[in-house]
Amino acid sequence: PKKVFSYTLGKIRDMFSLVSLAYPVFTSSLHSSPFLWEAFSEILEPNRNSFKPIYLLFIDEAAMALPHLAYPAVAFSERVVAVGDPLQLKPVVCLDDRAIVLHEKLYSENKYVNRLSPTRTSVYHRVALCNTGSFDDIGKSVFLDSHRRCQPRIVETFSEIAGYKNLIVNTEEHNGLDRIKKLGGSNLLFYSIENFDSRRPNTNMFEVDF
Repeated sequence: PKKVFSYTLGKIRDMFSLVSLAYPVFTSSLHSSPFLWEAFSEILEPNRNSFKPIYLLFIDEAAMALPHLAYPAVAFSERVVAVGDPLQLKPVVCLDDRAIVLHEKLYSENKYVNRLSPTRTSVYHRVALCNTGSFDDIGKSVFLDSHRRCQPRIVETFSEIAGYKNLIVNTEEHNGLDRIKKLGGSNLLFYSIENFDSRRPNTNMFEVDF
């Protein structure tokens, strides 16, 4: 006979406490996050106001994520930190093109509808309490003004395009030749593999065997 397990809120709380000792940090996509506690959803859902299994939820690239994808994780989190740039690419909206055009035509000027628009808003807009889904509506966010990734000349280029202001560049300018020398003195080589005689399409088996 099939075994039926009985879970209580207290047992689930204890289980998450023990699991967190071994795995204090979980990483997941927003699409997969609901499956982290799917087996306990019947108990967690009615008690989610009194027990949050996630102490701190960190959402990266929040401006490229749709709000409804974040809801399952946010609903079971005590605190949420979302990092994103609304001036970058918009979220991928899985709606028919005709539905998107119709929605824009009917509601683009309605700020109350636009605040929750599936064609405009992102996780960033909701967390930052933006009144619209416009890319230039930064809401009540905290601007991270220190940049530590790209070289200054690259930063100057995208700052001019995106209209960033007061950005502090903490990276040093490097000469490309100096970096090549550190790699052994040779350029990295890239070449097409489309015309190679291979058992698999677009695969150079010589490189695999090598």
